[in-house]
Amino acid sequence: MLSWVFIHTHTLKYYLAVESSELQAANCESRLYVGLLDILEGKYEESISLYSKGIALCKDDESTRCVLHKNAAMSYLKLNKFKDALGECDKALEISPKDPKTLYRRATALEGLERFEEAYRDAQQALVSSPGDAASLKPLLSRLYLVVEQRRAKFSQTKEKATKMMEVAFGGSTTSSDECETAFNNLMVLCRERAGIEALLDLGVLSKLKSTLDSKTSSANLPYKISAIRILSEIARFDSRMVLRLVKDLGVPFIVSLQDVVYRFSGDSNARVEATTCVQFFWQACLDSLTGVVKGSKPQEDKVKENSGIIDAILTSLSMSIGSRSVDAQARDSILQLFTKNIGYDALAWGDTFIEVGGLARLCELSAEVPELNIESAIDSTKNTRSLCAVLFSRVYDNMYYDKARDKYTNVIDEYVKQLLLGPDIEAKLHVVALLTVLLIGPVDVGNTFVGRPGIIQMILVMANSEDYLQQRVAAEAIIAAASKKDKAKGIIVDGINILKRLYQSKNDDIKVRALVGLAKLGSSGGTDASFKPFSEGANIKLMEACRRFLLNPAKDVTVQRWAVEGLSYLTLDAEVKEKVCEDTKALKALLELSVYAKEMGEVLYPIITCLVNLVNAYDKQEIIPEMLELAKFAKHHVPQEHEFDDPDFVAKRVETLVKTGITSCLVNLAKGTESPNVLELIARILNAVCETEDNRGAVVAQGGARELLQIFQKTTPKGKRSAAQALARVGITQPPSVAFPGQRMAECVKPLLSLLEISCTALENFEALLALCNLASESETLRKRIWEDQGYIKIEHYIYEDHQKLRMAAAQCLTNMALLESVQKLFDGENDRVKFLMLLSSHNEDEDPDEDDIETMKAASGTLAILSASSRAVCGKILTSTTNPVDTLLWLVANPMIDLQVRGVTIVANVVAMDKEFAEQVFGTPIFEVMMALAAQEVPKCDNPEVAKKHDSEIKLLGIATININN
Repeated sequence: MLSWVFIHTHTLKYYLAVESSELQAANCESRLYVGLLDILEGKYEESISLYSKGIALCKDDESTRCVLHKNAAMSYLKLNKFKDALGECDKALEISPKDPKTLYRRATALEGLERFEEAYRDAQQALVSSPGDAASLKPLLSRLYLVVEQRRAKFSQTKEKATKMMEVAFGGSTTSSDECETAFNNLMVLCRERAGIEALLDLGVLSKLKSTLDSKTSSANLPYKISAIRILSEIARFDSRMVLRLVKDLGVPFIVSLQDVVYRFSGDSNARVEATTCVQFFWQACLDSLTGVVKGSKPQEDKVKENSGIIDAILTSLSMSIGSRSVDAQARDSILQLFTKNIGYDALAWGDTFIEVGGLARLCELSAEVPELNIESAIDSTKNTRSLCAVLFSRVYDNMYYDKARDKYTNVIDEYVKQLLLGPDIEAKLHVVALLTVLLIGPVDVGNTFVGRPGIIQMILVMANSEDYLQQRVAAEAIIAAASKKDKAKGIIVDGINILKRLYQSKNDDIKVRALVGLAKLGSSGGTDASFKPFSEGANIKLMEACRRFLLNPAKDVTVQRWAVEGLSYLTLDAEVKEKVCEDTKALKALLELSVYAKEMGEVLYPIITCLVNLVNAYDKQEIIPEMLELAKFAKHHVPQEHEFDDPDFVAKRVETLVKTGITSCLVNLAKGTESPNVLELIARILNAVCETEDNRGAVVAQGGARELLQIFQKTTPKGKRSAAQALARVGITQPPSVAFPGQRMAECVKPLLSLLEISCTALENFEALLALCNLASESETLRKRIWEDQGYIKIEHYIYEDHQKLRMAAAQCLTNMALLESVQKLFDGENDRVKFLMLLSSHNEDEDPDEDDIETMKAASGTLAILSASSRAVCGKILTSTTNPVDTLLWLVANPMIDLQVRGVTIVANVVAMDKEFAEQVFGTPIFEVMMALAAQEVPKCDNPEVAKKHDSEIKLLGIATININN
């Protein structure tokens, strides 16, 4: 302690001496004293602050600066900030390379960072520099030696495996394709451990992988290229040091140019899709490692700052690919998705930089493309590109959280639009309107700003009134985009309605169906409010019939069908339209059959799901508070009214129709075709609505819905998780768990079901989850252990204390099955009132008639006591002593006219008597013994119902065994 104080005193004295000209001596002594107190009390943050100030003040005094860095390292070590400690040690060793204390502290920091070989090297060097400190260095050296030797042995074995795998994987024509594929898979497995990665890097795996990816494409080696990308992903996702190694050996240009590999897969569309996904995963793995993201966590600020140069280099290069003509359209979509995920303020906050490096300008160029113009220099795009551009526009705009940033954002778009409008040709105007359409879909405020500019509305309306198909189509899409925001773009809507009506008279189906969607949007602007009708009575039904004709078009044009479904997705907010759609079996089948195009044509996915959400009323419904409703009426505000066709009976009938038509298979296909958490939430809502009716649950299981719900729960939003979990609970209540969730899926259900036991969930969700968990806990010891390990028992037990009868009943039943677990039994043995509470639940007030829920709770509570008393002396003792009148409770059970309660009571008494002579004596001195004697002598009544008789006979048999045992 004295040496510690002396060193810090030296540091503080120096720091104070520099400022002594400005301070009086008394003040200096006071500050020194306070500083020492802070350090001695373990306030290491304050000491680090003092060191930083001291370092800044003594730039010319190397020896003092070395001491300051060395001691700052000690403070960082005390805070477990090993990386900062390492940095301070490095700076101190630059001044004094052989200082033993600094070497010792750097070794400790390296050990904390799991860089054991380097730590051992420093510890050895410290011993050489200061042999007299061997006693203090020995524990560290011994500890590191064991770790290093173990790692060396493991590395040797791993390197041997890696050598063999690389010989097979990169051996050329000497190995078969199956052997080569197996070798690549084994290399991926090796990359999941540090020793495996280090062994492969030592063997030059990166150069081999680069050669594989650079080689000319043939149908034979496509799988190897994909495997090579996956191996790079495994290396990149390990940690930031591995990414730095990739950048050093391969270079940023190669990492970004992996999209070119995808481009060369043009002969195999499936391989292109798979490779695109792999490359996107690789880029994301690099960014996650560089920013310290782990399993969806937020980026770590220090990591982002440390690796900002490489992060900026990768993202800048990728942003240039947005407008590159040489990039494959599918790869470009992948880049857009990557930016959408990472650019937001809650991620990398790269929005400002994206604008500065020209990313937003390139995004404008891409969004303005009109593929039908067939311009040679056009940028290739897919059917999803415009939607992805709209989302990315919104994400960047959301990142502009102050006025100057938003001005910069709009100025970039404004400049691009001005440049286009300088051209006299109609193609430039088409590009402008196409860009405005994307903006109206994305950041609508920005879109409305540009639509409101002088001449823009007139230009769109002139194009819509032209006889040119392309102009009509582009203008119609712009009007449709604005129609959904009619409160913000009133100018275009007023004139747009008449234009849409005229366009609907077109002979071209592409134009006609787009105009129809625009009218459908306007016709559904009242939402579910039955009292608000924008058009005349019956107009929405006519629009629905028009959409139906396009949906059932003989040519089966998927693009036209997609627009028809989008129209229906708006019109089905009207309850009358819902009923008409569900009565039309042909239209429903055509709607559901479109789900097979979900993967190839992402634009069709969302309208189908939205339409189904409306049909089953799975959308969010605002809770109406009666007092607020009366207040609104008094103030003469408009009060939305629900249509009679939206009553639960009508909804249940529509759901039944959809189940018969095959809605579950459709939803499973749609779920497999998207990774969007929001879309998966809607699918979970629909499946939950389907599972609300007991008769539908078997069909959901049979068509793969239960399996898909488990996958959805992992990927969707918090609201989606609740819907998916509730649907799983409903399935788990009525279907045997082994049938609904065969194999490992039963264990996977535990987490979703336990998530419904949170206080924020509704009582219905709590109740259904408890019933499903009860069924799971009855399946096997393994499942009971899984529930216990996930802290499920405490959550379940919480509800046994609820006033709500059904919740208490369900929790009690669940605890009965959990009581078979040894860990639960130990809880009841401890010092607590758990047995007392079960005793209270097992009896009933004689002045009141118990209802069905009370009876089921009594059965569950007494059943739990019967299980626990069979093996625990402590529980048997508590049964006889925990309540004021335990004999009355036991007598009430034993003499109960209900056979199942009687069986439980007799079993409890039999267990207590068999457990201990003292307990037996307490029972024999009470009326319980007399009742038991009478039970043994009475004739057992017969049961006529065959199904009940089997259960009845087993209970009578159990009762007989228990009474014989106690009488003996």
